[in-house]
Amino acid sequence: MSTHSHSHHIDSWGKWFPITIVILAAGMILSYLVITSLPAVSLPVPSVNDPNILQGSAADAARLTALAEFFAAKEAAGIQRGKTADAARYTAMAMFYASK
Repeated sequence: MSTHSHSHHIDSWGKWFPITIVILAAGMILSYLVITSLPAVSLPVPSVNDPNILQGSAADAARLTALAEFFAAKEAAGIQRGKTADAARYTAMAMFYASK
């Protein structure tokens, strides 16, 4: 069992750690200088009454309403189909037992 590789890792870590910190710090300072030297850009903030936003909200509301109506109709149709199938089954059973 050798401790040579263990101490070698510590020496290597001790040598590269300060270099890594210096490179990271230089990168952060450089990016800060580049960002602060760029001209300020003001983005337009849309108001609540912006027609585009209102149209989008109305479209979303219409889409969600249509989806809700679709699923409600689909469920109702499924229930109705189930009732129709039950009625047919009970009628067939009644006819079967009546013929016995």
